[in-house]
Amino acid sequence: MNVSSQPSLTLYYSRRSCSLACHIVLRETGLKFGLVEVKIRNGEQKKPEYLKINPLGKIPALVIDSEVLTETHAILTFLGDFKKTSNLIPPSGSIGRVRAHEWMNFLSSTVHVTFRTIFRPYNLIGENIPLGPVRDFARANLVGVMSEIERRLSKKSYALGDKYSICDAYLFVFYLWCQDERLEMKSPAGPAFRRLAERVWERPSTRAAVQHEQIITPF
Repeated sequence: MNVSSQPSLTLYYSRRSCSLACHIVLRETGLKFGLVEVKIRNGEQKKPEYLKINPLGKIPALVIDSEVLTETHAILTFLGDFKKTSNLIPPSGSIGRVRAHEWMNFLSSTVHVTFRTIFRPYNLIGENIPLGPVRDFARANLVGVMSEIERRLSKKSYALGDKYSICDAYLFVFYLWCQDERLEMKSPAGPAFRRLAERVWERPSTRAAVQHEQIITPF
């Protein structure tokens, strides 16, 4: 893949999923791209047409010329290396770059998994086990996870400091999830997280992506 010129790009996404972060960052880059919606709630990610794109049946997937890139963390990193003057991701070899990966690993391996356990516990434990206690356990964990996000964002304008990055687009998704009625609780997001989400919401790329996906936001 050549990151110095404009490749053909098509993002396979689902509304309100973590693919929203990729959608936002695609708009930030100024690159030309196509969008294909895959409706997870209708099971379209498991249909043969999509499994040809991503055999794991997961969203998102970014088709780059003749190659397919999956996993939000990987896609965001790839996109962040375009338009370096936009500072979407710090340069390789810098501590900022490592911190960006630290954030994205935390979001994908801990934050996302905690939400998934509340939203779709049957994907983890099957449908023949009582789901209530599993969800309750995950909700309790979510409070601790949000406390960690709050600690990391303390005294910062953005995840990596004073400048917007791909990490902030990723965080924005989880802020929206904090408002989901399936949590059956008051939004666990703290004030620092809300302030960051409000800053991200003010960016034209965020508003354009949210409008395209017809997502209702708390702003």
